[in-house]
Amino acid sequence: MDAPVSKRMLKWMQEDFYGQSPWHVACMNGQTRVLRVMLQFSSINKTSRTSAGQSPLFLAVNSNQLDTVKWLLERKDVEGNELHNLLRYDINEPTLDGRTPLWQAARKNYREICEYEAWAKRAIGGLAG
Repeated sequence: MDAPVSKRMLKWMQEDFYGQSPWHVACMNGQTRVLRVMLQFSSINKTSRTSAGQSPLFLAVNSNQLDTVKWLLERKDVEGNELHNLLRYDINEPTLDGRTPLWQAARKNYREICEYEAWAKRAIGGLAG
């Protein structure tokens, strides 16, 4: 007989060796729909950083996932309502080696993300949380 869903899900929700949670992996892979579902699970850590100090926002930027970057910064549901249970990510938050999401986008020549993040920094004030 299968274990209850909560026990089966527990292993899935834990971080791996590099400190990456399912939230991090979904951000890296641009799985915004999955992230919306994950908001329902309080046991998934949405604020932790990897062992290299990379935030979920940094991982989305590093993987050139523009839609996910927008969703993380704007914090809106499909109807346009603000998601109060989602942390405000800071586009100026550095990794352990000092790289910020905006710097990483510029380094990798991700023009659309650079333009969007520059706009977000002006329009929303850096989104520090």
